[in-house]
This record gives sequence, structure tokens and C-alpha cells, in this order.
Amino acid sequence: MKFRIAALAIIVLAFTAPVRAQETPNQDWALVEAPERSAVIAVTSFDNGITLAGRCVNGVYDVTVAGLPPARGFSRIVRVSIGEEDLKQETWTVGADPTIAFSRLPAPFARRLAVGGRLQIAIPGTGGQRGTRYVMELPPSPTTLERTLTACDRSLVDPRDANLDRDAPDGLSAGLDWALRPRLELPDSVRGRYVTHASVTVSCLVAGTGTLTDCVIESEHPGGYGYGREVVRSLRTGRVRSLTPDITLGGQLVIFTVRFTDE
Repeated sequence: MKFRIAALAIIVLAFTAPVRAQETPNQDWALVEAPERSAVIAVTSFDNGITLAGRCVNGVYDVTVAGLPPARGFSRIVRVSIGEEDLKQETWTVGADPTIAFSRLPAPFARRLAVGGRLQIAIPGTGGQRGTRYVMELPPSPTTLERTLTACDRSLVDPRDANLDRDAPDGLSAGLDWALRPRLELPDSVRGRYVTHASVTVSCLVAGTGTLTDCVIESEHPGGYGYGREVVRSLRTGRVRSLTPDITLGGQLVIFTVRFTDE
């Protein structure tokens, strides 16, 4: 499925170069519904080929950014800000097309996008090359993006967002380790199929005993195979511990990404 939308003026600058704003009219988001695929998609494009999409497909929610410089590997580091936010590191999952990245916190990201404002995406350089910074005037879209969120039973407001670290790296965050590692298995829907990589990002509350409760599947890629359900199931038997005495487990909200790979 292809989308073509009138372009917004943007500036693509070197990662270390100063940024100048360019005043442009707002660009609307388009809403596409495909009932036969149980899909609701909001999409907007810019004149440099960058395309943002928030979508609910078969009950799985994700936000993608397409048109980035190609990346190698399963994940990539970017720095993102919307409106008055500071640029902050986030880890995104790389798609089968290396120019496409999936947010590991798609619903919180969509809620940030819905407000609109200046969107900056900074891509670090590799191999001695300078990075790239994209600066775009993002149209507000509370109604359109809300349609995609509610289609996947996500709300436009979630108080957990205020306590979520925007970065969701592979594995547990610094200062935590597994006291009892969960036992992961491949979902039944994957057995016998050729799926080489998958990732699931979850957020959980930590009890004082180190058990993980109230776990939410923030994202799973690819969707539709049951990876998220398998991770949540396995976490019921896991337990974390603090590596330093100054970290209190009880009530802490943790977020991390679990990878499935055949390597």
C-alpha cells in the first residue's frame, strides 16, 4: 500500500551543524482503514522522503519512521525531540528494510506526536561519517492518531508515560540483573516458520520481592505471532535483583526489550 501526501518543507542538516527553522504550513495526517486486514493507519510524509505512520494491524500497535539512512543490525540509536523536549537517545528496532525503524514505545510516541510541534530526529554518524539531523514541523493530530490508538485499545492519555524512560535498550536497565531468569519459548504460531528475528518491549512494575507485575506489551515486531504474550507469560516466573544498594525495587517501573534470534 502506498501513500502520497503533499510535502512539508524540512531541513536536513549534519548532526553537528546548527539548525534553522523554516516556517511552513501544517501538513495533515491521512487516515487509512483496511477492515479486511483489521488495520487503521495514520500517515504523514515530508518532502525529503521521511514518512511517519502510526498503525494498528490485527491488534498490534506500532509507529514507524521510513526514509532514514540505512542501518545495519537489529537495532539503531537515534536522538528524538518533539516540541520543547530536549534531544534524547532512543533505541529503535530496524525493519527488514534498513531505512525503516520501529519505535519500541509506539503508543507513548504516538501520544507525543499527536500534540504536534517541531520534530527532530538526529542520526549519529558511523565509520567517521558525520550524522544527519532532520527538522520538521509536525502537524497536530489528536483525532487521527487517537483512532489508531483506540483501534488497539490504547488511550490518548496514559499516566505511565510520565515514568517511562524513553530509551528501551536490549535487556534490563543499568543497575538491575536477573535473580531468576525467565524461561522463554518460541510461540506455537512460529514453530516451523522461518522467522529469524523478533523483539518485544515490555514495561512492568517491580514488587519489593523482585517479581514483575502489571506488565504491558509496549511493542512487538513482527506482530501477529504471539511473541508479546510469550514474554509476558515468561516474566511471571522471573525475578530481578538490584546490583547496588541505592536502588529500591518496590514500585519501580522498568522497561526493556527482549530479543528472539536464530543466531
